[in-house]
Parts: sequence; C-alpha cells; structure tokens
Amino acid sequence: FGILHHYCKIAIITFDGEEITDVDDCRDKFPPLTELPVGGQCCCSVSVGQGGDHPDLSSALAARPVDADEWRICLLAGEHKFDDTVTVDGAQGLTISGCNRQTRVIAPQGKPAFIFTNGTGIQLDSLWLEASSPDGAILFSETEAIVIENCILTNILTKTSTDLAGAAKQKLGNPGPLIVIKNCEQVEIRGNDLVGLPAVMASARDISIVHNRVRGGGLQIVPPSLIVQIEDNLIFEGAGPGIRLGADNIAADSATWTSKEGSAKPGGETDVKARSALAGIQLTTIRFNLIAGMAGSGIVTQTALKDLAQMSDVEFLTISANQIISCCNQPDVLLSDRTRVGGGIALVAIFNVQITDNFIAANGQEKTPACGIFLLDGSDIAIDGNVIVENGVDDNKEEPEVYQAGIAAHYVFGNLIDIFGTSAGRKGGLIGYPAIRIRGNEVICPAAQALTIGALGSVAIDGNTLVSRESQKQPVDPLNFGEKGRCVAVLDLGLPLWLPELILLLQMMASGTTTVHLEGSDMENSYFASFPDGRVL
Repeated sequence: FGILHHYCKIAIITFDGEEITDVDDCRDKFPPLTELPVGGQCCCSVSVGQGGDHPDLSSALAARPVDADEWRICLLAGEHKFDDTVTVDGAQGLTISGCNRQTRVIAPQGKPAFIFTNGTGIQLDSLWLEASSPDGAILFSETEAIVIENCILTNILTKTSTDLAGAAKQKLGNPGPLIVIKNCEQVEIRGNDLVGLPAVMASARDISIVHNRVRGGGLQIVPPSLIVQIEDNLIFEGAGPGIRLGADNIAADSATWTSKEGSAKPGGETDVKARSALAGIQLTTIRFNLIAGMAGSGIVTQTALKDLAQMSDVEFLTISANQIISCCNQPDVLLSDRTRVGGGIALVAIFNVQITDNFIAANGQEKTPACGIFLLDGSDIAIDGNVIVENGVDDNKEEPEVYQAGIAAHYVFGNLIDIFGTSAGRKGGLIGYPAIRIRGNEVICPAAQALTIGALGSVAIDGNTLVSRESQKQPVDPLNFGEKGRCVAVLDLGLPLWLPELILLLQMMASGTTTVHLEGSDMENSYFASFPDGRVL
C-alpha cells in the first residue's frame, strides 16, 4: 500500500513569484509553562490579551463552538481598548471576567462598551471599565439571569474626575447612566464600585442591588418593576437623588410585562405575562443603606407632578434601617411651577409602605428647607421607630417656595375600596386599611411642624417625641400645611358619612345624569356608620 503521508498546515504563505509577501501563522501557540496566562490555569474557555488565545474580545466571542453550554472569556491583565461597542444578541451562559484593576477596559468614545439583548445567564466579573457614553456604559434588554459583580465601572465625560456634585458638574456636563437594564429578569448587581448618573437605571422583575459603592449619581428603578432589593449600599456625593423609584413621562399603563416565550397574537402582539394599570413598581425593599451628600433627596419617587396621568404607583414598599444624611441641597420634587419639596424621603403615589428604624438627619445641608419624611397621595402607611433630626433650616421667608417639616403626610387615605358593596362576598376584600400610623419616632425640627398630616380615614399617632424649635411660614399652594399647629398639625376628615353619595353624584354627573340631590338622602350602606364623620380623631 506504500507510505501514508499526513500533513498539518502550520502557515499560509503568499508568494508573488519573486518574494513572500505575507505569512499567516495557523498554529495555536502554547507558551512556556512558567508563563501560562490566566486562561490556561483556571476555568476560562479562552483568554484575551497579550499572550492569550485571542487578540480581542470580538474574536473570542466568535470562536465559541455552537454546542458550548457555557463560554467564559478571561480578559488578561493589561489595557483592552474597544474600537466599537461589543454587541451580543441571544447569548446563553456567557461570562466575561478580568483581574480587577489589572484588567482595564476602555469603551469607544461616546459609545457604550457592551450591549446585551435577548440573552440568558450573562455575567460580568472583576472588570475595570471606563466609559463616556450619554446612553450608558453597559446596556441589557430582554435578558434573564444577569450578574455584575466585583467590577469597577465608571461613566463620566472626563477621565480625571468623578465629582459630579458641585460646581465641577457644570464643567463635566451630564453623562448618561452607567448600567441600563430594560425589561429583564433575575438581575444581581453586587460588590461593585460604580460611578454614573445614575449608576443603575433598571426596569426588571426580581432585581437585587447589594453591597455596592455608588458615586456620581444614585440608583433608579423604572416602572414596570417587581421584586426589588436594594440593600447594604454606600451611596454618596452625587448629583440627583440617592434612590429614585419611578421616572417622569412614563404612563401608568406602561406597567406591563410581556412574555418572551408567548405566542404571537394578530397584529404582532405577544402574550402578556402580568399587567397592572396602577402599580408601576411593586414589592420593593430598601434597607441597611448609607445615603449621604446627594444633591437630591435621599429616597424619592416622582419628581414632577404636572401630569397625574404620567404617574405610576409604588406599592408594597419597605424602607428600613437606612442612614440618610446631608442630602438635598436643592429640593427636587416640583409640586407646582414655583413650589418644591425634598429631604430625606419624599414619596408620591404610594400604597402599603413601611418606613421603620431609619436615621434621617441634616438633610437640606443647612442651606434650604427640607422635610425628614414627605408623603403625598398614599394609603396604608406605617412610620415607626425613626430618628428624624435637624432637617432643613431655621430661616423664615415672607414668601417661601419650599415646604419644611419633620414628618409631612398629606392626601393620605384610608382604604375606600368596595364603597357601594360591589365586591360583597368577594374573598379577601381590601376594606379597612388605615390612612397612616405614626409610632415611636423621635422628631426634632429646627423650624416648622415636627408633624403635619392631612388625612381621610383612620390615623394612629402614638409614643412619639415631637419637637420644633421655631414656627415657620409655609407655601400655601398647592398644599396648605397651616401655621396654627406650630409643632403638630393634624387634619383628619375621618370617613365622612356623605362620601358615598358624593362619589355617586360625581359619577352620575360625569355620565350626563344631573337629577341627583344630596339633601334628604339616606345612608344605604351601613358600613360607614362606624367611622368618624370628621369631628373625631
């Protein structure tokens, strides 16, 4: 049979007839054992960088075998400068890791470093990233099981400064958010050093942001979002609020989850996974965070109340054991064209809220009026065991434009569902939630009311220490805190006996019926007989 010959190509040489013009080495070089890169001594699938398997990240992504369940790319120590955004669509089981500060990734000027879409199991680990994109440094969309951990991530317009809080902000401009997450699920952001404005902007189902150091800007949760944990973060010295729950110009009916696996409907629509016409953000826990030195309020929801149709509720919210100190040098909630409010916690459009065991101090930074806690339009609220001291200023202006109080809660309502018995017999009815409960707080206010409430429904105030050192004029529009109660002012209308008839009248007038009169009408629903009529607190 003769001699069998086997050949292995080690290079492709281009010869023009006179000389060799190009040599393409086909060998996978194996370095000396004493110089093995990180990719050769751990769980990395491939390595990228000098001495690694691939020269850049794009080629490492392209080299993934079709049948690989997991693909871990290790960026070796050194500088990795991207010429363009790395875009990954439909990836599963992908990890991109580095060596912390030894692995420096530089995003393309003015563009994101990474964009991930329609993926599952994406992890970024131990990277040092610098970006300058107005759209964000890392973007995720329609992706499940995201982990970002042990990274140093920065998105600012200059490479030399991360101070976005003072006059330097005017020189730097306004960089975009650092991490942008849209309609994703199972998101974990943990153990990172983050600099962005905000550092995280996320709309997600099941998101955990824990043990991070956040500068430049805070954290923002955008509706629709469900099951949110923000815990044990250090958020300090940044522009805007520390934590924001909501976004302007997002309508309440946008709170819709769409199913990635759902069958298409006529017109190209997909199946709806869950929908709430009222609640944009649900089941949120904020605890053990230190929020300090932010330009805006420590924790805030809506910042503009011009269009109520653009507001989404925040429901089932727990704010516990946080320290909120020296925030809000400029009140950031616009109640009208000229009236503002801000402070430690400023919440609008809320239901079932627990604010417990927080330390809220020196907000307003002795420069501007501020509230320790400000609530507008809510129900079933508990404020227990907080220390709220020295928020705001003791100045007294003739025509003030900013509200100030220790605790201010206005337009808070007891639960009025099932007023006309339309849900009679329905299991688990939502009848009887109180408007607000305030217990065991220590409130010391430099001026204005230590406590001011405007409520419709049951109110409980028990075991508090409420101190105000001076009276202070308040704006009269759109809210009127009043000045008769210089330390405590509570206006509780209870649940008026005439409320069902009034609501019925308004409904019938809206439908074109105008023959309804309240005079001489009898109460048909005995449920309201047990409630105060406005004369009893």
